[in-house]
Amino acid sequence: MKIEFKQPQELHQSHASYLFWGALLFFFLGVYGNVTGDKLDEISTLILCSFLLLTIGISHGALDHEKGKKLFKIYKIKKVSIFYSAYITLGILIALLWFFFPELILIIFLIVASYHFGKEDCIYPVIKNSLMFTIKGSLIIWAPLFFHFDQTLTLFETLYFEEGLPTLSKILIYLYEGNFILFFLLVSILSNFFIFKMKFVWIQFLCEAFLILVINFLYSPLVAFTLYFCFLHSIRHSISLMLE
Repeated sequence: MKIEFKQPQELHQSHASYLFWGALLFFFLGVYGNVTGDKLDEISTLILCSFLLLTIGISHGALDHEKGKKLFKIYKIKKVSIFYSAYITLGILIALLWFFFPELILIIFLIVASYHFGKEDCIYPVIKNSLMFTIKGSLIIWAPLFFHFDQTLTLFETLYFEEGLPTLSKILIYLYEGNFILFFLLVSILSNFFIFKMKFVWIQFLCEAFLILVINFLYSPLVAFTLYFCFLHSIRHSISLMLE
């Protein structure tokens, strides 16, 4: 029996439609919680976010071997075991480097994450520019810093093995007090105009940027990132790999 799949654009439009209705639901829940003060406590929020990340979110990383296969085809490497060995070794190496140079690795991680989010979320024909991808994806970093600066800074500090983040904290505080974070946030949104070739795509991705701003305004950084990562980034990434 032959199974017919939807065309790429149809699948992504279906995801965008579900995302729209889901965004409306989370918007009203967020407004209701802020108005009435009826919110989940910290422990319940942590459990819920962990559940979503360990179910929907974890499938995102579980597909890394598919990208590894594509990479190996380019370099004409046939042994898949080499990919898994290199993948595990890289993970251990990053963990060790993070232990000895947490501040430096955290900064590198945020830059790489911005590039990853910016590139993987671009589902239509784009002008391929690594800098533009990084600027676009950096919205995920700047939005929580703008709306919940203290909470976001605290989250960064939990990734450090000593008290405080001397240099990084000073840089972020300087950027926040000088309104530079707002500037970078706006630049990240405007980068959509320079990346996408098709005008109709601008509307969709500007709406998604607005959605990211709204959930970061209504929810804590952890909840906002979980919603973005699970329901926008991970699902879109999985759809793209399935189509390939």
